[in-house]
Amino acid sequence: MKQKIKVLYRGAYNLYNFGDDLLFIANLHLLEKHYHKDDIDIYVVKNFDSLKRLQYQTRFHLYESYEIIDDLKKAGKGLKKIKVFKPIRYFLAILILIAIWINICIYRIIGKPYFYRNYINFMKELDMIHYIGGGYLAEKWITTLILEFITIYLARKINPKLVIIGTGLGIGPFRKRWHLKLLKIFLQQFDRIYVREDESLRLAEKLNLKVEVTRLGDDVILLYDFLKGKYVASSDRESKNVAMNLKDFPDHNYYYIKEELIRLLNDLSKHGYRIHFFSFGKFPGPDDNKIVRLLDKEIKKELQINNPYDQGLHAFLESMSNCLFGIGFAYHFNVICALLQVKTLALYAGDYYKQKIQGVMDYLYKETKVMSLEEFKSFPKEKLIPFIEKQYLDIANIELIYRKMELEYVKCYEQLLPGRVKQ
Repeated sequence: MKQKIKVLYRGAYNLYNFGDDLLFIANLHLLEKHYHKDDIDIYVVKNFDSLKRLQYQTRFHLYESYEIIDDLKKAGKGLKKIKVFKPIRYFLAILILIAIWINICIYRIIGKPYFYRNYINFMKELDMIHYIGGGYLAEKWITTLILEFITIYLARKINPKLVIIGTGLGIGPFRKRWHLKLLKIFLQQFDRIYVREDESLRLAEKLNLKVEVTRLGDDVILLYDFLKGKYVASSDRESKNVAMNLKDFPDHNYYYIKEELIRLLNDLSKHGYRIHFFSFGKFPGPDDNKIVRLLDKEIKKELQINNPYDQGLHAFLESMSNCLFGIGFAYHFNVICALLQVKTLALYAGDYYKQKIQGVMDYLYKETKVMSLEEFKSFPKEKLIPFIEKQYLDIANIELIYRKMELEYVKCYEQLLPGRVKQ
């Protein structure tokens, strides 16, 4: 019998953020296309189990990972609950990590751990850690970077032969020098890195990493063939549905554009358009639904609200595919619209979202329509719909990106599964 490989998927998925859950599903779809379930055991991060709410069916069995970070988080929450001061919590966490590191060193010398045996055995048996795309490698989320550095450093100590890859990663923005140093040490642990846009690539090149870094695109593009064969083609749309998203994110000050937003929605309604609001998250993740509260009562009455964690993945994507065009802030809202050949106006606020949306949308479509909050506020609303409709959807470019990603990602698995790719 051929031996399976064991792969741990790291990322920000399973946290009720639809974009990040789609990243995992996209990679899973790629594996299903090229490998059998008897080839790979897939281990997932625990978090909140939001993937189950999307009702996505897979042939692979998804196993829960066993990671030291989970125990540290759990202990931290327990200490916080009994009101232990933050410095003491950090001190205790450092003591635990030192003890674990000593235990790993003993294991490396004598081949037997004294405690945390389950964790060490789990890491010892892994063949690969696959960091899937997302924007968690940024200064805004520095705590996440620290925790991921601990994860990868300990994993390498236990299992030096472990293959570590990153796909569709968004790296940055960063400003503080010590944060950049930590980022460099973290990324040096990888065997291969693929990033999603030019800013990430430029930052990686500035770090002078020894590992090869390539810009390929966002992992959600791996769903291109799945979406192409399943949902409405742009030429078949007869509805007057408009897709809209307001992302629940700290940098997005919707009150700043509230007046302009309401005027636009009223104009759309007067011209016979039906507005469909697409939430790309659900509490305890980003709660896009709550943003609807800032709209007028009359608009809210007319609004059709769609949430993938209530409807399921397929019903949600079906609704999106039936829209003529879209206007939205969520990064993956705009990427999915592009894959569904729905013209969009992508909006952003702040450097973090500018890098994400501007970078990736420009890569997908050269004539993409992207605006900052300030530009949207001053743009003549009567010219907005013609402005969006002028967008040229270069689907051939997306297919080219998809084929290249598919080829490169399969190569990463081929080194562990030689000759096992489905023909």
